[in-house]
Amino acid sequence: MKHEVPLVAAHTKPTGTFVSIRARDDLDPSSEDIAIQHSGRAVTAVPENVGLCQVIDVGPDVTNVKPGDIAFIDFYDVAQAYILAGEEIYMTQAMALRMRLDIETVDVTMPNGKPVLHQKTGKPVQRVVSCDITPLPGYVLTKHSPRRMTIAVTGNDRVELPRSMTTTGIVGGRNSDGDPCTFVVYEEVVKFTPGAIQAERYVECWDGRVHDSYYEERRLKAKIERLERELRRLDVLAAPVDDWGILPGDLVCYCTDFAIKFRAIGEQFRCVPYKNVLGTIDDAAILADFYRKNPPPPLVRLTGT
Repeated sequence: MKHEVPLVAAHTKPTGTFVSIRARDDLDPSSEDIAIQHSGRAVTAVPENVGLCQVIDVGPDVTNVKPGDIAFIDFYDVAQAYILAGEEIYMTQAMALRMRLDIETVDVTMPNGKPVLHQKTGKPVQRVVSCDITPLPGYVLTKHSPRRMTIAVTGNDRVELPRSMTTTGIVGGRNSDGDPCTFVVYEEVVKFTPGAIQAERYVECWDGRVHDSYYEERRLKAKIERLERELRRLDVLAAPVDDWGILPGDLVCYCTDFAIKFRAIGEQFRCVPYKNVLGTIDDAAILADFYRKNPPPPLVRLTGT
């Protein structure tokens, strides 16, 4: 089903790197063969309230999303809401959008064939039947990998870490009282999109005033990105080749405080900014070194007389 952009887009325009969005709590994440589960579907001030939203319009300096895109967002990052033509519209920085979803939905119907209407909006409830998750530039999509994390932490595959440790993470830092305050997880990279996270940067000068040269820098960068994209479409400019040091399938470690967690397609995923990834880990080499130093005992064959 095509997701139309609401008509209110013609009556409001974000500025700078802001985007206008609306919550898509009418999307039912349940399905027979696929599921997208998040902690909440309403805009709140609770961290990690991950939900789905639809981009209505983007500011002049935004290049990572376009109107009509369905995206994952941590609603804790949402700035403000206001009523426009009878509908709640939310404004937030483009950096609050973490992933884009290419989804296909169908209307949910009752046994008599009538559509199920949403209690709040009165519109037909839609069920997600397929989706493809793509992190936006500057973000890394990872998935839960308990066996690889066990090898990285213990150095072998003969010890099993508790599932609570592979999901919550190991202690990465403690406060002055010695209590754990940060946790580190080891997860497998699913997708990574190189690029810079689109956020405004505020630099306070020595005299207390805000230095605004970055606004011009962001506008210039957005113009260059649009021109490069158009040249690549015309086969005039080759695709950029950047060595970011992360490939799909790599095992990476990072602090859970910088990632949002959700479930999709029956697996647990996290989305973390590239700048917060601590490093990659070669768990295959760790396991090979262990077995080279600790070879398994020879097999003994018992034969009857």
